[in-house]
Amino acid sequence: MDTVINLLSFSMRGFKSGCSVVRDLLNSYTIIALQEHWLRPDNLSTLGLISDDVSYYGASGMSRDMSSGILQGRAYGGIAIVWNNQCNQFMKTVSCDQSGRCCCIKVQAGNRSVLVVSVYFPCFNQN
Repeated sequence: MDTVINLLSFSMRGFKSGCSVVRDLLNSYTIIALQEHWLRPDNLSTLGLISDDVSYYGASGMSRDMSSGILQGRAYGGIAIVWNNQCNQFMKTVSCDQSGRCCCIKVQAGNRSVLVVSVYFPCFNQN
C-alpha cells in the first residue's frame, strides 16, 4: 500500500498570527514547511503548541543575535517543518543551519525516501 504525503510551504509572519492557520492546514496537509515563525531559540518548543498531534523540527533566525547580547527591535526569521504525529515512523531529522534559514528532514516510506527542505529567503532591499 502506498503512503500519501501532502506537502505545503507557509510563511507564518509570526507564530501568533500564523498558528491558527497552520492548525487548520494540518487537516489537509501531512507536512508543512514553515518560514518566519519569529521564535527565539529558547521558545522553539512553542511550535508544539500548534497541536497535540504535531511533531516539529526547526531553528530560530535570532540565534546569533541572542548570543551576542540583548536583542533589539522586533523578532524575525526562523524556519521549521511540522508534521502529523501519525507519520513519526517515516520521519528523520537531518539538519538545521545556525542562521535559521534552512531546515531538512528525511521522509522514508518503504524503499522510497524524500528530503523535505524548508528554506527562508529574506527580502533584501537596498534603497
